[in-house]
Amino acid sequence: MGHLDGKRIVITGSTRGLGRAFAEEMARAGARVVVNGTQAALVDEVVAGIRAAGGTAIGLAGSIAEESTAARLVAACVDNWGGIDTIVHNAGIVRDKTLLKMTAEEFDDVIAVHLRGAFFCIKHAGIAMKAGGGGHIILVISGSGLAGGFGQGNYAAAKEGMMGLLRTAALELTKSGIRCNALWPIAETDMTQVVFERAAATAEAAGQPAPGRSTWVLANPVRWRRAWCGWRVTRRRTCRASALRSTVARPRCGPIQRRRVSRSMPGRGVSKTWRFTMRRLRSNRSGARGWWNSGAPRACRRRG
Repeated sequence: MGHLDGKRIVITGSTRGLGRAFAEEMARAGARVVVNGTQAALVDEVVAGIRAAGGTAIGLAGSIAEESTAARLVAACVDNWGGIDTIVHNAGIVRDKTLLKMTAEEFDDVIAVHLRGAFFCIKHAGIAMKAGGGGHIILVISGSGLAGGFGQGNYAAAKEGMMGLLRTAALELTKSGIRCNALWPIAETDMTQVVFERAAATAEAAGQPAPGRSTWVLANPVRWRRAWCGWRVTRRRTCRASALRSTVARPRCGPIQRRRVSRSMPGRGVSKTWRFTMRRLRSNRSGARGWWNSGAPRACRRRG
């Protein structure tokens, strides 16, 4: 017995890397899985492996950049098992080049798989989930979308676009019992191998040893810092909440900043904004101490 017993899950891009690991682990936990990939031979291989291990799976080959593929994936899940509980949009490709060298085709290819694919998954899975009383939509995102990535303008734009799409989906679908979440993994796969190879080449050119995998992650504090959940104050003194990184405006001293804050929140003065901010901060003691006692100017400490 597993904690996913009976769950009906569709996973795009599940023939290699993280997607395959998702499919195999979920099937091992008792879920019934729809495997997807662009190569039929790999789809059959993953399905056969899951079934050999005692799991339940079906496969469907096709590119998620095409709407018909998303529709067929959801339909296959509903037709075989009577509904769909979760869809994980994991499919992805990279076409890394700097912005000045990137072609329109390379930009469009990445956008089609990541962003258009996310839209198709949300649309068709959302319709089926609404009819079935609810479900769970998960989009796999990346630090490139949150912090940018050299030579990954198309990939970063697609991933950040997925976050905007997910926020909208959460607003529209929550009333139908559909949860929407983003998953930001860090792993060495076929797709991300180029990142590690580039880091090793840069280190070698500088006469330094190639960084280890854990070293590479810790060397990018902006990326892992933004993964923290819950209300917490960073060095930039910005509040972040959950995976959607909600931001609260913080008033600063001086008439220019005060006017800017007032314009960003029509009908609210600086004092009201500040009270709202501090109310949020007090919900996390460590955050409140980190900001309140960090030497904030006395003029900014007033309660209104």
